[in-house]
Amino acid sequence: QILIFFILGLLSNVQGIVKAFPYALAIMLFMTFVSRPVSVFGLMSLSKRSYLQQKLVVSWAGIRGAASIVFAIVAVSSGVALENDLFHIIFTIVLLSLAFQGGLMPLVAVKTKMYDPEGDVMKTFTDYEEERKLHFVMSEIYEDHPWIGSKLQDVFLPKDIRVVLVERDSKQFMPNGQTLFELGDRLTLSALHYDPALNQIELNERTVKEGDRFAGRYIRDLKLHANERIILLERNGEVIIPTGDTQVLVDDLIVINWMRT
Repeated sequence: QILIFFILGLLSNVQGIVKAFPYALAIMLFMTFVSRPVSVFGLMSLSKRSYLQQKLVVSWAGIRGAASIVFAIVAVSSGVALENDLFHIIFTIVLLSLAFQGGLMPLVAVKTKMYDPEGDVMKTFTDYEEERKLHFVMSEIYEDHPWIGSKLQDVFLPKDIRVVLVERDSKQFMPNGQTLFELGDRLTLSALHYDPALNQIELNERTVKEGDRFAGRYIRDLKLHANERIILLERNGEVIIPTGDTQVLVDDLIVINWMRT
C-alpha cells in the first residue's frame, strides 16, 4: 500500500491539492462526524452486544486509503466530463483522513478504553485458543483441595484435559506424572474448545444497577430459572467465579449462562 501511495502521489501536484483543499476538508469532516457515525451507530445498534465505546472507535476508524484514490482514477479515466478535479479532491481527502483520523486514533482508543495496554505480538495461550480447537483455563489448589500431596499421575482427569503449566511461588514449570501438587499451586489446564453450534447454551452479561433484583443478594438466595446460572462476576477489574456464598453488588458485571429449551 505504501508503494501504491508513492505511485499515486506522482500523479498529483501541489496546485491541485491546494485548490481541492476546501472541498476535501468539508467532505472529510462530513464523513468523519456525520455520515460514518450515523451508519455505524445505526448498524451496530442492531446488536445488543455492542457498546458505545465500540461504536465510537469503529466510527472513528473509517480511515480512507489507496483504494479510494484508485476508484477516483477509474472515474476520471472513464471519459465522463467532470466539473471539479475529482482526483485531487479524493487524494486530499485521503491525506487529511490519514493525518487527522489516523493521528488521533491512539488518543481515541485510550479515551474510550478500547485498547490493551498489555498487548503482545508474541504467541500466547489465547492465540492457540483462536487458531485451534483448544481452550485453556486456570485453577488454584486451595486449602483442603483433594489434590494436595498427590502426584499428577494419580489424580483423575478426563481424557481430553491436560495440566500444561504449574505456577508455584511465582515460578512456572511444566509438570510431569511425578509432580506433587501443593497448596497455592496455580494450574493451567487445556481442554477441547467449546463448540456453540453443538449446544443450546448462551452467555449474557449485564451490569447490576441500583434496584436490580440481584443487587445486594447472595447467589444462593436468587430465584433463578432452572436453565439459568451466574457463572462469572467481575468487580473492580477482578474476575470472580461465584459460589452460593458470593454476594452480588451494585456495578458488578455478571455473566449468565442460559440454556435454550
